[in-house]
Amino acid sequence: MIRKGIPHQYRPQMWKDLLQYSQYYTPGEFESLLRHAQEHRDEPRLGQALRDVEMDLDRTFPGHPAFASPAGQAALRSVLTALVVLRPEIGYCQGMSFLAATLLLVYPGQPEDAFWTMRLLTARLPAQFYSANMFDVHVEVHVLEDLIQQRLGAIRRLMRANKVEGLHFAVQWYVCLFANAMPMETVFRIWDLVVSEGDKILHRVAIALLKLNRAELLDRAEKKEFILPTLLQISARCYNCETLIKTALGLLNFKRSTIYTLRAAASETVARELNTVAQRRTARRGASVTSPTPGGAQATAATPASSPASAGSAFADDGPAVVSQQRAGVEG
Repeated sequence: MIRKGIPHQYRPQMWKDLLQYSQYYTPGEFESLLRHAQEHRDEPRLGQALRDVEMDLDRTFPGHPAFASPAGQAALRSVLTALVVLRPEIGYCQGMSFLAATLLLVYPGQPEDAFWTMRLLTARLPAQFYSANMFDVHVEVHVLEDLIQQRLGAIRRLMRANKVEGLHFAVQWYVCLFANAMPMETVFRIWDLVVSEGDKILHRVAIALLKLNRAELLDRAEKKEFILPTLLQISARCYNCETLIKTALGLLNFKRSTIYTLRAAASETVARELNTVAQRRTARRGASVTSPTPGGAQATAATPASSPASAGSAFADDGPAVVSQQRAGVEG
């Protein structure tokens, strides 16, 4: 029944059962986290995270009636606030608001249920998916590129020819579990499978989406058109969730052991890229401190830390383009 889609009226309880909600739920913890936020909101790090949450409220499904009212925004705020307090080492990451909002559509008026379901759902993702530098999101994008190479070689060649990397379109798919990229009914169907089968389904869906749009991408290339706009659009118009899910589940030899092997190699690559970016940042800071000013004195520039909400890329200062250039050099 799950692979065919959970009827929406049963989805709230089915997701709880699949995530073993009753085993982990602790009465009063949600309220305790909210009290902590209220009592310690003047602390710099927590205060910044809470301001980041506030900034994202209006950006999350803007215009959706569920979040247009003060009550809807209050529910979304409370879920995100509790998560920020729960994970102070992370703070707030952009993308979390779309996860929370999607869960509030399943658990309307029940922010505590949305909080606990989100907590258990994200626990099924790689450990550093929502870390400050979103390390594992970038690992998964590398894995996707390898899967595209193996299964859709023509599309991977098009990407290289257009200087398009997975970072340019797949980060938004993965960090929000497609919540801000696809029609909501399609998102619910994907999440049914994430809840029941784990994160591997994200790669199945991404490959299926590209496979279903392969002809259009090749046609764009034949006409000498840039393919990135199409890559950014194909998810938003994916209304036929039945075809998408059937294609995703019909992919053969999609073994978890293969994903683990690709992840191990991708983790090393991302770690090297992060190290390169860190060295460049250090070099730039050193240059700004030691370079003389026109008056002869040394400049003493302070570099503010990026807020969690702005850490949409693990390579925030240099951006995906620089990392893409590094990788293009490796690939030749």
